[in-house]
Parts: sequence; C-alpha cells; structure tokens
Amino acid sequence: MNKLQLIIISMAMLGAFGQLAFKKGSNLIKFTDWFSFANKWLLLGLILYGSATIGYVLALKGLNLSQAYPLISLSYLFVMVLSLIFLGEKVTAINVCGSLLLLLAVYMMVV
Repeated sequence: MNKLQLIIISMAMLGAFGQLAFKKGSNLIKFTDWFSFANKWLLLGLILYGSATIGYVLALKGLNLSQAYPLISLSYLFVMVLSLIFLGEKVTAINVCGSLLLLLAVYMMVV
C-alpha cells in the first residue's frame, strides 16, 4: 500500500467522522427555526466532510480512479463502527459479514 492509498483511507475515515457529526446535528434541526441548521454539529460535519473531499481530490492527482474509488468505499465500514461506538447503533452478524465482504472486495480491486 502506497502513501496516496493511505491518504485516501484517511480521507474515508475523516468523511465518516463528518457523517457522524451530520447525524448528531440532524437531531437538533427544527424545521420551524431555520437557524437550527447552523448548529455546531452540522458545521463540524461540513468542515470534516469538506476537508475529506479536498484531500481525496488532491490524492487523485497521483492515483488511478479505479484504485481510489474502492478505497473511499471503506467509509461505509468506518461509519458502521463509529455509529456503534458513539451512537450505540446495533450491528448485526449480517452487517459484520457484509463488512468482511466489502474488505475482501476492496482488497481484490486495489491490489
């Protein structure tokens, strides 16, 4: 695994934290109060997700898209783990099996 691939994986993780912040921020939205959309969690999510996107685009300069795109799909796995840890969401055996298949697919596509 080269340096750019590790950067892509890091950006997938950063984007997953952004998704976690979006989820926490979405709970604070009141559709009768437009200012509730400017809560700290949504703003943090935008910053994290935006930073991940910028890092991903920069890493694309040196990687083939056919290698980079499967790596960014690891964000699905990261979101599942972060949701379990920080939100107490349930993870089933099917989820774990799907995650293992995802890891195998990414490995087969990138290596």
